[in-house]
Amino acid sequence: MLTTLTTATESLGIINPMNKVYALTRKLDTMPYFFAIYTLHALGHMRYDPYLNSMMRKNANSADI
Repeated sequence: MLTTLTTATESLGIINPMNKVYALTRKLDTMPYFFAIYTLHALGHMRYDPYLNSMMRKNANSADI
């Protein structure tokens, strides 16, 4: 009976979705370190272009590598 009541209230939109747990994941403590290392690695493959005022990918054919 409780499962049918839950299904009915979800269909009608009477529930509070903030109280329902949709997925549980473990704590990701090392993600900031991963993204920092990944960003530093990606910056090694880029150069600053003063004409566009942005970072651009290094080109193997350009003279200012």
